[in-house]
Amino acid sequence: MNKREFVLSGCAGLLGGGLPVAALAECRSQALPPLRDAHSLADWQAFVGQCFEVLGQPGLSLRLLAVQGEACAQPQAGLQQFHLSFALQGPGAATLQTSSGQILHLQHKASAQETALFLQAAAPSTEHDARLQASFSLLA
Repeated sequence: MNKREFVLSGCAGLLGGGLPVAALAECRSQALPPLRDAHSLADWQAFVGQCFEVLGQPGLSLRLLAVQGEACAQPQAGLQQFHLSFALQGPGAATLQTSSGQILHLQHKASAQETALFLQAAAPSTEHDARLQASFSLLA
């Protein structure tokens, strides 16, 4: 099916099915940016609440809990600092050693996009509530 056929048949079916235009616009606005291009605080905010599988660690996943910006002590033009906070989930969470930091290869569960992040243990972390953090300092 080419684009023209999809527009003529697929979209008409959605609109003819009684789906409100506002609902279609909302679905369209929820599209995630490409993970390989997620370099800024705004890019990562789109992934808050999303799950990522840890490649090479069966049964282990991370959920992005928050993206927090940080004010610079000496503001510089184009400098952006922020942190990603993740919760570890799954049976392997207690065995993952990240106290000194570790590069983890992640795959976004919904889109199968991959990325690699340097993650460190974040306080407070316990055996039942493990948290990891990635920190960014970017010059635009």
